[in-house]
Amino acid sequence: MNDANYSAWIGKRETRRERLNEAMIDGLNAVLDRDSGTPLGLHWLLCADRRRASELGPDGHPRRGDFLPPVTLPRRMWAAGSIRLLAQAPADKIVIRDSVIADISHKQGRSGQLVFVKVDHRYHAEGMAWIDERHTIVYRGAEGTQLMPPTIDATEFDWRMDIATDEVTLFRYSALTFNSHRIHYDQRYVREVEGYPNLIVHGPLMATWLMNFARDQLTDESLVEFDFKVGAPVFVGETITLLGRRNDEQLTLAVASENKRQIISASGRTATT
Repeated sequence: MNDANYSAWIGKRETRRERLNEAMIDGLNAVLDRDSGTPLGLHWLLCADRRRASELGPDGHPRRGDFLPPVTLPRRMWAAGSIRLLAQAPADKIVIRDSVIADISHKQGRSGQLVFVKVDHRYHAEGMAWIDERHTIVYRGAEGTQLMPPTIDATEFDWRMDIATDEVTLFRYSALTFNSHRIHYDQRYVREVEGYPNLIVHGPLMATWLMNFARDQLTDESLVEFDFKVGAPVFVGETITLLGRRNDEQLTLAVASENKRQIISASGRTATT
C-alpha cells in the first residue's frame, strides 16, 4: 500500500444539507447534562451518512469507496480536529456542509500501518459561514500495539472537571449523531474483532465536553478556535478529567484518563464578544 493508491481521491467533493432544529439542540444538551443554551459541537449532529442497512460494512460504518477512499485497513478512529467557529449556531435554518478530501497519507510506525485522511468541511446557512473544520481520520491494521500516551500533571491547570462515562451516554450520543460504529455499543465486536477490552468513548463526544467546558470558563469572550488530537482510546466506565488554563486569549486544554494519561491534547483561542 502507498499514497499513490488513493491520490485520485484527493480533491473529491461532497455537499449535504440538513435543518438544525430544536430537537438536536435539546438532545445534545440532554447528553451533556446541560439545562439550556446552544451547546458547541452541534455541527457533528448534522449531515450524517444515513445509508440503508444493506450498505453498511462489518464495522457498522457505511462501506468505504463512495466519498471516503476505500482504505482496506480495518480499524477506523477519529484522530484529530481543527475547528474555526465563525458565527453563532444557525438554529432552525438549513445548514449546508461542503466537504473536500484535502490529503491522504500512508505511514508505517510502531503501531503498524496507518492511513490518515484529512477532510475539510465548511458549514454555512443562508449565505453565512458558521464553521470551518478539518477532520482527520486514521485507519490502522489489526497488527501493532497501541501507543501509551504521556502522563499529564493536573496541577499545571487552573480548571478541572471530572466526567464519569457510561453505556447510556454512549448510546444516546451514537443515536443523536447517527453513528453506527460498533466499537461504541457492541461488546463482542470490540473485544473479539477490534481487540479492545471494552466499549470506546467517542472522540468527538470528549471534544464536545472539552469545548463546552472551556467556553463555560469565559465571561465576555467567545471560543473562536479549537484544535484537538486524540492520543489513545477511553473505555466506557472510566472517569475522565477535563483540564484547562489560559494565557491571554490562548487556551491550553486536555482530557486526562484515570491513570493520569493525556488522552486528548487541545488548544483554543478566544475573542471578545
